[in-house]
Amino acid sequence: MTLHPQSASKARRLPWRPFALAALLVGACLAVDFARALAGPEPWSAHGLGRADVPTLLAIGAKVNPWVWAGQVDRLVLAGFLHSSPEHLAVNALWLGVVVFAAAWLAGVPAAFAAAILGSVAGFAASTLVGAGPSVGASAMIVGAAGLIATRLWRLTRGVHAGAAASPRPRPGRAARMLSAVALAGALTATFVPGLGASGAATTDHAAHLGGLAAGLGLGVAFELHLLRPQTAALFAAAVLLAGAALHLVRAPLPAAPSALEPLTADPALWLPAAASPGRFVDGRCSTDARLRATDDLACAVDGFELLALAGAPDALARADASLATLMPPPGRCVRYTTPGEQVLVVRTDADHALVLAGLPSSWARYLGLRQRLSAGRCPGR
Repeated sequence: MTLHPQSASKARRLPWRPFALAALLVGACLAVDFARALAGPEPWSAHGLGRADVPTLLAIGAKVNPWVWAGQVDRLVLAGFLHSSPEHLAVNALWLGVVVFAAAWLAGVPAAFAAAILGSVAGFAASTLVGAGPSVGASAMIVGAAGLIATRLWRLTRGVHAGAAASPRPRPGRAARMLSAVALAGALTATFVPGLGASGAATTDHAAHLGGLAAGLGLGVAFELHLLRPQTAALFAAAVLLAGAALHLVRAPLPAAPSALEPLTADPALWLPAAASPGRFVDGRCSTDARLRATDDLACAVDGFELLALAGAPDALARADASLATLMPPPGRCVRYTTPGEQVLVVRTDADHALVLAGLPSSWARYLGLRQRLSAGRCPGR
């Protein structure tokens, strides 16, 4: 067969459709991050456009297990487009562009789109099922596309061009296969090492990564065995995206914050600071984090993302702190104070104990009914 010069020129040209898909997904991540910055407390400041404000991140759409189980399943979709910091966004955007481009070049745009989107949703669903902490990021999307690359390369290295008889799409060239192999190796290496999680701490949601990879591999096998058409999977992925966006717009808001909070006139230094790094704590268990040991405070996680800092040393929780008792509100009442970039709520649970809550003001309401006496090493039930 004679290859005309014009056809040869087109063959050497990088395909624009895979590039357009990669640019679309990376652009979506950038747009969602910009929207996240606008929703933050200081949208046009360096902080607002930089590292994500954790309460805002959680409120917008981070994967938070209790809220997903409560019906906010749109978080499984939106979490893949949110990121916790500029570094997190930059690394994921780079790998997302490379891996999705390679997957689309190797297996086609519909297959790559389906593997990326459904891999992300499946990854966060797996993370929810195993009870992993709050998480965001396009890593599950990346490994979903990487799983598709793996199945396609496996068939090609065996000398079998799956679908050649049924599809006019030509066999991928050497450049596409080499780029795909590099993208696959790099994506798997980059996503299964410690990175930045929703809390800004060094955490990696391995459950989300494994779930995304499994979904990408499963879709790739289904495509190769003609059990599922890539176009059908792509339409389903688009429907999932649209459904997630629609649910996000119409879902019920979080519980309203208490309307009447008494101002705290005492010195804020007398109140415990908000504990950091939610990912280090397990629901229902307490831990003395290194940053808390200096003041002998005990931190407990109650729902996977909010920490309760218990007033006093763990061995003295049964005793009332006389200095705090003179400043604390009556049992069952709360006070609030605001510092730059942080709001802390203090809840008096009984005559002997107070809780210092950090996080979303809209979620504080659920804790105002706590009356349980707290003891060392134990947290209140949900």
